[in-house]
Amino acid sequence: MQIRTSPYWSTRQVAELLGVTETTVKRWADAQKLPCVRTPGGHRKFLPHEVLAFARAQGYRLEAILPSEIAPSASWERYREWLYRWLIDGDSRMVGEQLYAWIQAGHELATLYDEVITPVLERIGSEWEHGVLSVAEEHVASNTLLEVLHSLRQRTFAPRMERGRAICAALEEEQHMLGLVMAAHVLESEGFLVDFLGARTPLSDLLVWLQRHPDSRLLCLSFSMPVPEDRLRALLSPIRDAAHRYGARLYAGGRAADPRWVEQDLVDRVFHSLREFRRILVGEAV
Repeated sequence: MQIRTSPYWSTRQVAELLGVTETTVKRWADAQKLPCVRTPGGHRKFLPHEVLAFARAQGYRLEAILPSEIAPSASWERYREWLYRWLIDGDSRMVGEQLYAWIQAGHELATLYDEVITPVLERIGSEWEHGVLSVAEEHVASNTLLEVLHSLRQRTFAPRMERGRAICAALEEEQHMLGLVMAAHVLESEGFLVDFLGARTPLSDLLVWLQRHPDSRLLCLSFSMPVPEDRLRALLSPIRDAAHRYGARLYAGGRAADPRWVEQDLVDRVFHSLREFRRILVGEAV
């Protein structure tokens, strides 16, 4: 399996992709119609997402021209292998450009996160637990992805408030927030303005934030690690009461989120994948 080592496409690759000559590609670049960068040797290099945006503006059917590495028909297994290698290497530029190109190519965000990013994170976590990866490698991979996801959020979603304000937080015992970042992306893609409070948010701070923003329509909490039942009730009960007081819904997601919490009236909804989360949001918008 060939692993790409550069986030850029060459003039020849762009020409083959668009079915034109290299001279035509150079002319577009020189006329600043198609963005490029120049190497020290004077060669033109192109970022995939900028080529795709140009192709779309020129009327190309992207599904007919996409290279195998970003085509929607490519196997998830191939995507996962590429992403795993780039994350272990700490290659944030490669990860960022490729994720953005995949989105530009038409991949639905929640599906991309569920089918590519989440399995890769689970693989990295498992290999760290079994001594295949070092602590340093696991930290590099996690921090690289977190950096890329924050950058991707800024590049992909313009702030808007069509469906109101949403709050994303992980409570005091929760140290992980990659899943929470991805949930925030899904909310923003569905028209919410997201207040991202991050991991290890104290209960008192979350309640104060809710009080300051009574216009919040949804509160999303992330649970990747189990919480003792008595502690869970002590955390969720006041949050639920405050959320309902202001007319907000309380959602819980993550591996440790338990569907029984809905029956116990601790939360309004529980979800275990981002596609499920998006289906809930889409259903509520109808």
